[in-house]
Amino acid sequence: MEEPFWTVIVPVYNRFDYLRETLDSVLAQDPGPSEMQILVLDDASESPEAETLVREIAPERIEFVRQPRNLGLAGNWNSGIDHARGRWIHYLHSDDVILPEFYVSIRDLVTAHPSVRAAFSGYQSMDEAGRARSTAPPERDTPGIIPDWLERISGGQRVQCHTMVVQRSLYLELGGFSAQHPFALDWEMWVRVAAHTPVAYHPSPFARYRVHGGSETGRLQKSGESARDVFRVTEAMRAYLPETDRERLVARARAWCTDYVFRSAARLLE
Repeated sequence: MEEPFWTVIVPVYNRFDYLRETLDSVLAQDPGPSEMQILVLDDASESPEAETLVREIAPERIEFVRQPRNLGLAGNWNSGIDHARGRWIHYLHSDDVILPEFYVSIRDLVTAHPSVRAAFSGYQSMDEAGRARSTAPPERDTPGIIPDWLERISGGQRVQCHTMVVQRSLYLELGGFSAQHPFALDWEMWVRVAAHTPVAYHPSPFARYRVHGGSETGRLQKSGESARDVFRVTEAMRAYLPETDRERLVARARAWCTDYVFRSAARLLE
């Protein structure tokens, strides 16, 4: 079978409130099966609703895989790498959306910079109704490679997962996402990626992530697991940072984690 340029992976587990909107945002930009594989991965949800929705929306276009047992976040995401046929993998959470021109613009970006094996775009937050709330500060003003990206990303999580695309071959080389991190597994991966490849960036906010009380992020913040996990990442990243600057970068990352924990607690109190 011909290798498409993209594999879009939509992991789901038990919550399907926004799945239709998420899939519609991809289908609106669909370049066709020869260029894009679209894959929904259900991590053994209690309800068959995800499969029912996929069969209703585009059964001939969207591949559906139901895990035989619950694999957890990292296990489900890594299963996507195994199922992927595309050269570039894009993870899209089932409550987030991609805005028009994402795939065209990011493809142009990585084509213009063949040395990169990962790239991402700007993003906005949105409320439960899909209304834009805020736009993240740009990493640079024009599309291109970020020269000090390992320095930046090791200092704190700056990327929403669904803005990032990574070559499938690099995910395979790095061994996939770490199951040791139930919350910050994406941040840990982006530090690993930055230690292995230049990373390109497009400042346009081509993606929106949804802030709502029923998200997995919200659940992990309420339990305190998010706080524990970001600090675990600061220890894991020691292996990826240059030895000459390692202690400074780890100390800076831990300072960011402390600030993150207090900001999260303040939001929960509100």
